[in-house]
Amino acid sequence: MAKKLPFQWVILLLCWLVFFAIRLLSFAIIPLMFAVEHEFHLTADQIAILISIPSLLTLALSFGAGAIGLAIGIRATVGMATLTVCISGVLMYLADGYPSLLISRILLGIGSNLAGPNLAPMIGAWFTSKKRPIALGIYTTAIHVSDIVNTLVTVPLLQILGSWRNPYLIYTTIMLAFTFMWFILARLPHANFAQNGLESRRLWHISLKTAVGTVLKSKNIWCLSVATFFDSVAAIGIVTLIPIINLVFKGLDPAAASFAAFPFYFGTVVAMLVWAPISSMLQSRKITFILHSILTTMLYYLITLIPAEPLGLYMVFMFITGLLSAWFPPLNNTYIMELPEVGPMLSPAALGLTNFFGMGMGGFIGPLLMGYVPYMADLITIYVIFMAVSTIFYLPLTETYKKKQR
Repeated sequence: MAKKLPFQWVILLLCWLVFFAIRLLSFAIIPLMFAVEHEFHLTADQIAILISIPSLLTLALSFGAGAIGLAIGIRATVGMATLTVCISGVLMYLADGYPSLLISRILLGIGSNLAGPNLAPMIGAWFTSKKRPIALGIYTTAIHVSDIVNTLVTVPLLQILGSWRNPYLIYTTIMLAFTFMWFILARLPHANFAQNGLESRRLWHISLKTAVGTVLKSKNIWCLSVATFFDSVAAIGIVTLIPIINLVFKGLDPAAASFAAFPFYFGTVVAMLVWAPISSMLQSRKITFILHSILTTMLYYLITLIPAEPLGLYMVFMFITGLLSAWFPPLNNTYIMELPEVGPMLSPAALGLTNFFGMGMGGFIGPLLMGYVPYMADLITIYVIFMAVSTIFYLPLTETYKKKQR
């Protein structure tokens, strides 16, 4: 019988809150950008740099962040990350020009990328293999819940409080509160924590060089990383395009375009909860990867064909598309922690590598293509091709699901 870990749901909530607050601060700049631009008379190039800096830093830091987690421990690494994000929020609130805005965004990118590959392994250490897919699914809903909050709350706060600085102050205060909680609650006793290799690499008597080398030699990690890249280019590109597709490609008015997009974003939240458990029901992580990739390729192709009328039916299609567009973070995390050559012990480095290819390269190239492909139909076709190619790299993966999950 599996040993009960009494604080596991507290730790899951803590990781969710920290991830939520980091995402909230990371993307608050988008709805507030017009106000920031007006105050500091920013150019289009400066705006683009401020928005893209965290994604660019993912390319530079994601794998290194996982290695740092292995070297000094998950709890210390995430603690440093949350403090860095808090400092960035304070600097943004006090900003007096473009240089201080840029420094704030750089610190935010450093903090968010330090936390990214290390929060999921923290959860992996606290949950048994049977409950881990559900826990990781709940954790990753923070991505889209924070996006929804930013969309619905940030601009009204700006209008009520009269300055773009005040929403940043509120979000930074929230981040500071969760940071304080992290330094208290992340130290809750867990007898198996050291055995999962997440407190310090020394507890496993394994050098950082050996740990990173093991990850880099894994065929499964490389196949998953490349598949995640192609998947992310398509998924992040489509997610970015959905409001524009509804407005321009489908001919909806602005209000109807936003209304029709909501089921898509709601579907992305549900996706985080269901896909890892679905893979357990199918008793195969690998088949779930392949099945999902094929279905998503078909849906992305249908985006160009499905009419926007009747609106209700189109909104159902939007929900299903969202359900398939945001599937892979919890399933990727689950799969990596189940790999015999990786496990929870080396998962920070492995997640750092997949983040580099996915949220780093994929997250950068997906939206970037919009600036170079003049016709939306051609752009969607490119995303469909990228999604189809990802299927090829899922095929060589080793199955990790065990029918008798503990």
